[in-house]
Amino acid sequence: MDFEYDQIYANLYGPFRQQLGAPQREAILIERFHRGREGDAVRRAIDDVQREGQYPIRSDAKYFLYVNLLHMVVVPTQVRGNVGLDDLEQYIHSDLRLLLAEAAARQAPGREISGHTMLETIAASWRNLKLSDFRLWGED
Repeated sequence: MDFEYDQIYANLYGPFRQQLGAPQREAILIERFHRGREGDAVRRAIDDVQREGQYPIRSDAKYFLYVNLLHMVVVPTQVRGNVGLDDLEQYIHSDLRLLLAEAAARQAPGREISGHTMLETIAASWRNLKLSDFRLWGED
């Protein structure tokens, strides 16, 4: 795993006041969480792809995607500053299209996609995700 991402995740996991010791990085996180632009972008991506594919998604699946995309992808990449949010949204949309299509195929007809199904789908589709190109979590 990339050292800088490892440190960002470790700091995100800790109490908010102690996060990202450098004042510049703390200011970035505070601004991001209060303004909510990143959260809105993730929600919009999930809702757009759901609408496009007319996928029946349970709220736990939506929240699972939201929390993981926001906190494991968007915040670390924005703190590091290596990719703009607009560019990142394209990757998120692409991966959500893949994941929701795969999850819908796994789900029994007439049933909504669950958080559990999303977890299984992500595990099975891992190597095909464009977000993996950022090496946020190392090789695997």
